[in-house]
Amino acid sequence: MALGKINIFEKNWVDMVFTGRNQNYGAYVLRKKADEYTIASEKILSVDLMERAAFAATDWIKLYFAKQQTFYVFCGHGNNGGDGIAISRLLIESGYSVKCYIVNHSNYSNDCSLNKTRLMQLYPKSITNISAIDEFPIIPAGTVIIEDRKSTRLNSS
Repeated sequence: MALGKINIFEKNWVDMVFTGRNQNYGAYVLRKKADEYTIASEKILSVDLMERAAFAATDWIKLYFAKQQTFYVFCGHGNNGGDGIAISRLLIESGYSVKCYIVNHSNYSNDCSLNKTRLMQLYPKSITNISAIDEFPIIPAGTVIIEDRKSTRLNSS
């Protein structure tokens, strides 16, 4: 596999990196199953782990960006999209201007769907559903973009 084709955000990169070496030291399994271990060991729901991550990201954003800052958050249909939707909600609750763009899909992950429902109930005007490339907004200069890694893949499964 050529280095230019490696995507460290895909789950299979762990298999490629650890092929034939160091799988017995635990890092391979830990990286591959980190969320599962956290959920099991702390006895929390996956959506609560997602909320914890969203709070951490929001706390970091609040340290570095003034409340006058506008955010455009682009979210897909999986758990990464759920993270972005949760961050959108928390930023709005913290007084930031946020527009959350969600790629329409028929099969959202459970946690993504739950966070989408929460945002729709609390801040329905913050959400725009996107079904086609020409529906992506023109982004004003100075806007901070938060994007989950699959949000722009309209044809992904």
